[in-house]
Amino acid sequence: MSKTLMIAAAAMLLGAGQLFAFESYKEAFGQGQKLEKSQKYTEAEKDYAEASTLAKNANEKYNALFRQGECLRVSRNWPDAIKTFKEAVALKGISPSQKSGAQLRIGQCNEWSGKRDQALIEYEAVFVIENANPYHVGDALARQANCYRALKQYDKSDAAADKILAMEKAHPNHIARAHLIKGYNLRDAKKYDEAIAEFKKAIDIPKAYKDLVTEAHNAISDILMRQKKYDEAQKEAQIVIDYPKAHPHHVSSAMNRIAAIQRTEKKYNDSIKTSEAVIAMPKAHPYHKADSQLNIGYCWFYLQEYPKAVDSFQKVADSKDAGSWQKKAAKAWISKTQQKLNQTK
Repeated sequence: MSKTLMIAAAAMLLGAGQLFAFESYKEAFGQGQKLEKSQKYTEAEKDYAEASTLAKNANEKYNALFRQGECLRVSRNWPDAIKTFKEAVALKGISPSQKSGAQLRIGQCNEWSGKRDQALIEYEAVFVIENANPYHVGDALARQANCYRALKQYDKSDAAADKILAMEKAHPNHIARAHLIKGYNLRDAKKYDEAIAEFKKAIDIPKAYKDLVTEAHNAISDILMRQKKYDEAQKEAQIVIDYPKAHPHHVSSAMNRIAAIQRTEKKYNDSIKTSEAVIAMPKAHPYHKADSQLNIGYCWFYLQEYPKAVDSFQKVADSKDAGSWQKKAAKAWISKTQQKLNQTK
């Protein structure tokens, strides 16, 4: 229990009025930082809340509110996070950069909680803040482009991405993201060569974040696989696997693609080994692990090792981390495999 919670409980028992657990803003904020760093977000949020009450100026209050909002965001308490960031935006005496930073978070919390239409409105509010931080503007445009893409409003998605490319001093990450988004939109339209050209532009942006580069290589690999250019697709995936400090989720995605190629080429044992390596990865995406387990099932099925196939599919069906569509696929293949087993009896 945090110091704030213990004192607050004592205050309730004594029937006291408002009682502070800390003597100063600095003490409350510092304790919040320690707890946040230890990933004790619920306790940290309460200490930041007290820090905001003890703040003596707008800057202190903003910093406490923003960190409080971050703890709520990480805890996926979207309504309270949005409320807290809105309180930060409404403060008088803060800088334009502070205001645009909190407004951006309001948009992101709406987007991440699935409220994309509201997120688009909140991102638009970033643009009307006078002297807003250019990074926040670029980020808001990129997020808008993603929202429109998710809503399948591809023209608006491309328009938002183009606004980033038209900025005089857009951040390299936002430029790369704009090309990625335009590439995905083209891929969905099955304009594969044009899509690859956009992904290559993302790769070539100087000083772009490495995760954007590996994402682009994975995207190219995906298209090449759709085009049945398996050797080229595998080379692009291998670039991701070999990339220094590549994000584990990007690596597990690339490895799954290689496993799928190996299965397509009827290299079933190699495919099983690749999928087993993904499952053994500590930080592989849970969905990628489920995909790997499905792939192992497919391979055993095609090798006519039906009991092993059923066992693999059952693991996906019973998994807490597998997606609903993965569970549905696993159950369908269990039924299909069971039919094969019955025929062999």
